[in-house]
Amino acid sequence: MKSDDHGLASISLSARESLSASRDLLSITPKPTRTILKRRPVSPSGSGFRLHPCDLDLKQEFAYVRSMSDAVTAAVLLIGDELLSGRTQDTNLRSIAEFLAPIGVEICEARVVPDDHDTIVSTVRHLSAAWSYVFSTGGIGPTHDDITADAMAAAFRRTISVRQDAVDQLRKHYGQRAQGQDINESRLRMARIPEGASLILNPVSGAPGFQIENVFVMAGVPSVMRGMLQDIGHRLAGGSVVLAKTVRGRTMKEGDIASALGEIAKSWPTVSIGSYPWMRPGGAAGPDYGVNLVARSRNAEALSGAFNELIALVRSQNIEPETDPQD
Repeated sequence: MKSDDHGLASISLSARESLSASRDLLSITPKPTRTILKRRPVSPSGSGFRLHPCDLDLKQEFAYVRSMSDAVTAAVLLIGDELLSGRTQDTNLRSIAEFLAPIGVEICEARVVPDDHDTIVSTVRHLSAAWSYVFSTGGIGPTHDDITADAMAAAFRRTISVRQDAVDQLRKHYGQRAQGQDINESRLRMARIPEGASLILNPVSGAPGFQIENVFVMAGVPSVMRGMLQDIGHRLAGGSVVLAKTVRGRTMKEGDIASALGEIAKSWPTVSIGSYPWMRPGGAAGPDYGVNLVARSRNAEALSGAFNELIALVRSQNIEPETDPQD
């Protein structure tokens, strides 16, 4: 339902009480071994026109909180000096996002941090408290600068030691796939697991990752990380899948539609609306340019309503809209 269908006067005390109850419900953090859900903090989504809830009136805020009650959220933590230096280009964020989307887990934040113990500890604590799940990559190898396991143990105030089940996984791998290589002291570093963590199987190189609380700790090598994801899906509690629709306006310019686009976004608080301009070299006719408008929501009815307004916005610029383009 659009936000302007009723005024503030139509919101009764019971609605206000319901909003408060919804907030209280969302702040509960159960302690099951498999599922840890937490309230998504109130923050802008970054790109696009999703509104900060402080900018919403009471009815809009109630709709926003109600829609987020179906959200299962995640953060991705990419660990490694090589990422920040530009020596290595990350592909893990995209792989994790593509893995989580069909399950109904929405990535709401991603950070890249160096191989620094205190930075990792503070970042993990913040992300673990803010989102339903955290997925970290990097820093669990056999060398001196692989400090992620120690930092994770410190973040949750756990001890860390060589675990026999992790050693067994290494022996299985080195016995079957890496003939002539023994489990030396360096490789045993990869069997150091924080107290109470459960292993994440590694079908590629043997050395396991681990889950501690709502944090999944995986290798940084993309092929190894993707293999580890296969032992994570069954541990996740999925939410409502985020639906998305795109309308393209060729030759449209963001500056011409920004004001109207902001009004559409304000009218549909449960829909995230993003504006993505592009420009490509063209032929004799000149460059190919325009704007893709992308609407995302868990609410199919709201998504349809907002999308129709986006189509109308493109037409208002005397441009024929292209819906859900494939390129």
